[in-house]
Amino acid sequence: MEEKPGKTLILLAKAKEPLYPLVIAREIESTYAHTLNTLAKMERLRLVTFQEVGRLKLVRLTELGAETAKTIQSLLDLLSLADLERKIEQFHERAIGGRKLQGGGLEQAKRRLEHYKRELARWGEQREHVMSQVERLKRRVEEIEHEVRELA
Repeated sequence: MEEKPGKTLILLAKAKEPLYPLVIAREIESTYAHTLNTLAKMERLRLVTFQEVGRLKLVRLTELGAETAKTIQSLLDLLSLADLERKIEQFHERAIGGRKLQGGGLEQAKRRLEHYKRELARWGEQREHVMSQVERLKRRVEEIEHEVRELA
């Protein structure tokens, strides 16, 4: 799926109410014409419906559209967690990598690990569908923390 349709579905899901196409276009940083074309394709796929209010139209997600938005958001969340995991492993390789930490290096490593723990805690609060990955990463950070304590 391309970027703009995905952003459109996620925006509509987060809005919890119908939106005007112009509002959608602004939020996803697209032209009005492109947004209307995208919405027309989405309507043919039964992802959205249009509701006429006078001369204006409002766009609403269908059940299929809401489920599709949820799936796209889950995928984006998993990709973000994969990137966070990459950063944690890079930190481990560069900062620790089997050497003895002292003074400023030790404190910097502890601060970085605390940062990762806070970030993972936020993930756990917001997104239940990725909890198994969050818990796995929390355990990994704890392993690295234990390693840092042993190197001190």
